[in-house]
Amino acid sequence: MVSILDRQRVPLVMMALFVLLFGCLSAGTHGSINAYQYPVTKYRLAEVVDSIIDHSPSIRRDSMRNYMIDMTNGKNDTIENRYYNDDTTYQTIYVKTAKGYDSYIFRFGGGREEGDTSGSSNISVAYAYDEQGHGGSEGNGAFSWYNGRLKRRVLDVFESELVSKVDRALGVKGEVVR
Repeated sequence: MVSILDRQRVPLVMMALFVLLFGCLSAGTHGSINAYQYPVTKYRLAEVVDSIIDHSPSIRRDSMRNYMIDMTNGKNDTIENRYYNDDTTYQTIYVKTAKGYDSYIFRFGGGREEGDTSGSSNISVAYAYDEQGHGGSEGNGAFSWYNGRLKRRVLDVFESELVSKVDRALGVKGEVVR
């Protein structure tokens, strides 16, 4: 016979397993601050974005190295790790503003296998920081309901310096998706 205490533990154990399972599955997610959907393949969108970045005096692409080497007294030492800057999934750019540089980490939606077959793709902003380093990702709570001005400010810069130029190059306005 099951005691009353055991019957009370079952829901608690089930709840703990549920939280553990779904907590682990979503660990490390950053969410998307904003995404801009276009009716072109991922490869075409990446080609246009890369061209705009390469030819824009106000946008600087971050190095694609995953680390920098500091040489001191003949010894090499890794001093920086750029996990979200692999040039395969994520790209980091800096956009000049009147006060300095805002930084953005973005990716193109979809997997490699969809790169030239899907009829649509998107630019998804994973992280955004203003010139003072304020910001982050949607997933880490940096852009909560009470911090809407910061989100709008960094997105305005991203949209005016990159998204609007992509719109012009493709001849279509990107649809904002979340």
